[in-house]
Amino acid sequence: MEVVVYLARHGMTEWQERGLNRLAGRLQGIGLSTEGRRQAEGLARALRNIPLDRVLSSPLLRTMQTAEAVAHLHGLPVEADERLTEWGFGIWEGMDVEEISRAFPHEYRLWREEPDAFRVPGGERAEDVAHRMLACFEEVAQGEGTFLLVSHQDPLLALLCSLLGLPLRSMRSLDIALGSLSKVRVSDGRVVVEFVNCRIFLEGGA
Repeated sequence: MEVVVYLARHGMTEWQERGLNRLAGRLQGIGLSTEGRRQAEGLARALRNIPLDRVLSSPLLRTMQTAEAVAHLHGLPVEADERLTEWGFGIWEGMDVEEISRAFPHEYRLWREEPDAFRVPGGERAEDVAHRMLACFEEVAQGEGTFLLVSHQDPLLALLCSLLGLPLRSMRSLDIALGSLSKVRVSDGRVVVEFVNCRIFLEGGA
């Protein structure tokens, strides 16, 4: 049996395109910008000839809009899955990142350099994020088919570290850009990460 799982990060948001640098976290109502919609369309083109069986997404607006761009071409519904949602940043959500770095210098440094040791009041730990992401991945990997999971940067980094057998402190050694695509293949229980952070299709390739 073989399962192929594509991992996508949502496209650019309205906040990011306006030059803001606020941490959206799990705040609802923050959708894709014009550039973000272009990135979502690039993902849809990249996967247009891939026979997807299911599309699962974080329930936040920016991820659902990204997933819908792909699912529409395949005549599939988007299945919202809370396990794919953004890292819970607690009291940081909605704050400007520069403001966070000044008000919470120690916690900010941990988030950027030692994410496995980081937890903001009211938020999640990296291991909690990795656990729920891995649970979602393992569930779809139990059968056969081709799947797309649409999520956020840090949750995808936590999942990839788990799949690669890397400590969560290594999250910042990888990159997951806006609108990027990664691919994992599971064959007879063996997990192979085929590529990470592919964006070439956004420039007209793939």
